[in-house]
This record gives sequence, structure tokens and C-alpha cells, in this order.
Amino acid sequence: MGDVSQYGAVAVGLAVKELGRDLAGLEFRKGRFRYEHRFTRLKYPILLLSVLGFLFFLQTAFWSYHEHQYQSQRVAGFEAEMENAYEAFFATKLTEGRDPLEAAKDQKKKWQERASTASRGRWTSPRPCAISPRSSTPRA
Repeated sequence: MGDVSQYGAVAVGLAVKELGRDLAGLEFRKGRFRYEHRFTRLKYPILLLSVLGFLFFLQTAFWSYHEHQYQSQRVAGFEAEMENAYEAFFATKLTEGRDPLEAAKDQKKKWQERASTASRGRWTSPRPCAISPRSSTPRA
């Protein structure tokens, strides 16, 4: 190893270090071969990535908030439309805070009970009607 030139010594030193034999523990690399800490080169890309991630989640939260507002307005519109339909169909005002669908189901039950009590004791088959036979002879 005595014949190794100045540049060859650096290469041999690096190779020996990779094999796990670093007796001196010194680093003489300069320029683009200099020793850097593990995350020194990653410091700015990681910072940029974290800023972009934060902006992405901020934008997503903004969109979600506005989507929630829009859906809340649609739900309020559907509820108002259901109230109007109930009032138009049943010709009565809906009590404040009552669900129109539940009120319609209750009204249907009342109608069914009224219909069942009105038809009790009566025979509910259809009435016979007079059927006139058609003549099979053609008219002239």
C-alpha cells in the first residue's frame, strides 16, 4: 500500500470504511464528497413537502366546510318542501317542530282506523250490476 497515490488513498480509505474498519474516524472529504449529516440535504424538500401538505389539508377543510353549508341548505329546502306538500295534501297546518313524514303516517293510520270502523258489520263485496247481453246478430 505504500505505492498508492494521494487520490488512491482516499478511495482505499473509503472502501475500507465501508467494510467496517475505520480506525481513525476522520473525514477528509471536501466539495461534493464532503460528509453531511443524515438529513441536511433533505431539510428543504421536507419543509416544502410539509408546507404543501398543510396547504392541501387547509384547502380540503375549506371545501368540506362549504360543501357542508350547501348540503345543510338543501336539507332545509327539502324539509320546507315536505311541509308545504303535507299542508297542501291534508289541508291542515303542521304543528311546529313535527316531522311531516311521521305526521303523514299518523294521518294514514287514522284514516285506516276510520275506514275499518266504518265498514264493520257490513258486507263489503262489490254490488252486482245488471249486464245486458249483446246480440250476436248483426244489425243491418
